[in-house]
This record gives sequence, structure tokens and C-alpha cells, in this order.
Amino acid sequence: MATINLTKLSYAELLKLQARLEAALAEKRAAEANATKDQLRAMAEKAGFTVEELFGKRGARRPREAKYRNPNNPSQTWSGRGRKPNWFVDAVKMGAKLESLSV
Repeated sequence: MATINLTKLSYAELLKLQARLEAALAEKRAAEANATKDQLRAMAEKAGFTVEELFGKRGARRPREAKYRNPNNPSQTWSGRGRKPNWFVDAVKMGAKLESLSV
């Protein structure tokens, strides 16, 4: 591997070198992560499993139970998490109490 004398490089050259280094690191990290995933998948299959069976599905979330229901359309519900649905905002603006909207 070639040695670089960093003391002889200008500031601009050091910034370019830093950018190249960060790009190389990101590329190498991704490549090694993919290789590791492939190795894990092969080991799991050799043992008769899938990666999902061993580690669970990633990012799989179960739906939350509804806390509020639209009195005008009972099929519209809201769990109380995330952005408030328009029907909920409108009902509160019209003076509805949270208890009246509760499931």
C-alpha cells in the first residue's frame, strides 16, 4: 500500500482525500454487510431455517388498537398515534369531547 505524506498536502487536497476515503469506507461497509448477510443466509439455510425464522421480520409492526371512532362513520378509527385524521380534527373543532369519540 502506498504511503501518503499528509504534511505535504494542501488543505484542499486533504479535503479531496477525505471525501475519497469516506466514499471508499461507505462502499466497503456496504459490501461487507452484504457478504455477511449472504453468509448468514447460507448458514441458516444449511441448518434448515430462514433468516426471518431466526431473527424475526425486520420492521414488521402490528397494527395498534383503535382508541377513537368517527361517530358519523364507524369504519373510520384512529389509534391515537401519528397524525390526527381530518374527521377527528373536525369533530374536536365542532366541540366534541374526547370521551364521546373513544371506542
